[in-house]
Amino acid sequence: MSLMGEFATMPLADLCQWLAYSQKTGILLLQRGEIVKEIYFHRGKIVASASNDPREYFGQFILSHGKITEEDLMRVFARQGETGIKLGRLLVMEGLLTEDEVQKYLRIKAEETIYDLFLWENGAFKFYSDAQAQENNVPIEMDVTSVLMEGTRRSDEWARIRSVFPSSEAVIRIVPEALTRGIVSDPLYNRMIQLLEIPRRISDLCLLFHASDYGVNKTLYEMYHMGIL
Repeated sequence: MSLMGEFATMPLADLCQWLAYSQKTGILLLQRGEIVKEIYFHRGKIVASASNDPREYFGQFILSHGKITEEDLMRVFARQGETGIKLGRLLVMEGLLTEDEVQKYLRIKAEETIYDLFLWENGAFKFYSDAQAQENNVPIEMDVTSVLMEGTRRSDEWARIRSVFPSSEAVIRIVPEALTRGIVSDPLYNRMIQLLEIPRRISDLCLLFHASDYGVNKTLYEMYHMGIL
C-alpha cells in the first residue's frame, strides 16, 4: 500500500503522527523541487533517513562543524575516488576523526535531515509501505513524539528568525565597534565575523559555511541580538 499527497493537505506533523499511531513500516519519500529526502519507519519508529541535498552530505556536514578543513576533505575525496573506501572509514584512517566521532556525526546528520523538513513550506510526499531501509543507512531510533516536539520548536524559532531576516537575500554587515573579546573568542562567531569582513547575503554565507539555512540563520539571529550585526 502507498499513500501520497501534498504538505498543503496533510502537514508533515500529522503524517508522522499517523505513521507512528498505525505502527507503519516503510519509506516516507518527501520532495521539494530537486531535493528528495527519505525517512525510514519500522513499526512506527523512525530508524533512518537519507537526503540528496548536497549540504547534507557527510563531508559537507563535518566541514560545517569545523571538524576538518576544505583541504582535508578534497584530499580524502581524491583518495576515495582511487580506493572506493567509504568516507567515514577514510577520515578515521587519515587520523581526522575517531570511530566514535564518525558515528556521532552520522547520527546527528541523520537527525538534522529530518528536522529540516519542518521548515519546508511546501512539498509532496509518498509513503511506500513495508519497504526496508538500505544497509548503508546509519541506524537511529527516534520516537516520533520527540521528533515532532523538536520540529515544532524549530518551526517556531524559524518564524522569529524570519521576522528579523525576511529572506536569504538580506545583506548582513558587522558593527565593528560592538565586538568584544568574548564574542571574538567564540569559534563559531569568530568564523562568521571573518566571513563578514565584507557585507554578504545570507545565501552566500550558507554556501561559505557549507551549512543549512537554519544553522546559519540561527547563528546570525543570535549575533543580531548581541548588537553586532
